[in-house]
Amino acid sequence: MSQTPDELADTVASVGALPVPLGHAGVAGLSPEMRATIAAQLGKAKPARDDVLMAASEALRDMAGHDHQSVADIDWYCQNLAFWLVPRTRAVLRRLLDTEDERDALRARAAEFEALELGAIDGRVSATCDDPGHPTWLRAAEDTHACPWCRIAGLQADEPTACARCGCTEDEACDGGCVWQPNPLGLDLCSQCVTPDGGCTTPACGQIETPSMFGWILVDVAGSEQPARFHCSPWCAQRAIETIGSAMAADDLRAALTEKDTRDAHLASVGESTPLVVSRFDVVMEPAPEEAPVVTIGAVAEDGRPVALVLDAETRARVAAWLGHGDPPRAYLPRYDSGPAPLGWYSTPAAARAHCEASLSASHSADTSLVWDWIDDEDDGIAELVATIDGREEPTGYSVITLDLPAAYDPGADW
Repeated sequence: MSQTPDELADTVASVGALPVPLGHAGVAGLSPEMRATIAAQLGKAKPARDDVLMAASEALRDMAGHDHQSVADIDWYCQNLAFWLVPRTRAVLRRLLDTEDERDALRARAAEFEALELGAIDGRVSATCDDPGHPTWLRAAEDTHACPWCRIAGLQADEPTACARCGCTEDEACDGGCVWQPNPLGLDLCSQCVTPDGGCTTPACGQIETPSMFGWILVDVAGSEQPARFHCSPWCAQRAIETIGSAMAADDLRAALTEKDTRDAHLASVGESTPLVVSRFDVVMEPAPEEAPVVTIGAVAEDGRPVALVLDAETRARVAAWLGHGDPPRAYLPRYDSGPAPLGWYSTPAAARAHCEASLSASHSADTSLVWDWIDDEDDGIAELVATIDGREEPTGYSVITLDLPAAYDPGADW
């Protein structure tokens, strides 16, 4: 006999089983109160990762497919899977709760767009005009105004053209009358403001001589060959700066194109086999530890072109071998006569001598008076340390030997 969900729950409780909450069919979603309750019960649980969901689904599949009839006593297989699932249920529920929140937010957003196109939102209705280029807008139900974009276009069409300097229009011309003046600046300017060639109508504006009136502006653009000139107003000064700047930019462009044409013609005349001669080295860029061991040298060719020399480890070794054909490298060995081996190896004689002097000082007490000197034997390449100890000069047994390091093995070398 079939039972209702509540009757089934009572039956389960009567046999001493754990209470299992049962869902109800036809529930559209969690209410806000239900979500708040579940969120409080989950606490700070984090949403389950994808791999956890996959493992949980596999565990549920294995539990459902397991042969429970073959188990005589305790189904340890399903028990182990259940023990693994229980601690992870909070994370799965958290992800489910977050997914429902995200779904509701997307539904609300979609409803806003749907209302914008088809219906009402916040008591407003959507409206369109005959111009397909104008977007849909929202208006109050009782609002009968026309399309706002059409109104803006109408206002712009009705706005009269005004002089960019004095502001006069065709309906309100300057005192004494004026006409529109063609000018190279591409602005709407009247004949009271500029001359036919684009200059200012104020006498002496743009001249080199110092004006007789105070308050004029001196324009002197750095890098320009134009001399400093006086202008009657900020408007004229700004136009002068823009004009000079445009001319300088055009000159730079022409120079760059001319240089390129000259260089291309030179290359065409000498052929591609002409070597590129580098006359200056500016910077060396070492590679980062995680990058390939390639060194880039920034250089400049004789014709001014930038050059990048890219040297890998093998190429650098070859260059070092070529450059090593001059004087061989030297090593300086500090020694002590009673010692079986050198005290060290150094690339400078000063470092080797400092080692000997430090060792000598360490072998005497702090109250001993030491004054040392070096005696060089250039023929043998040996420098001997002598010292005056408490007023008496005597040898110390310390010396520095100079060795020229050979680039190849010599069986007859005397070490």
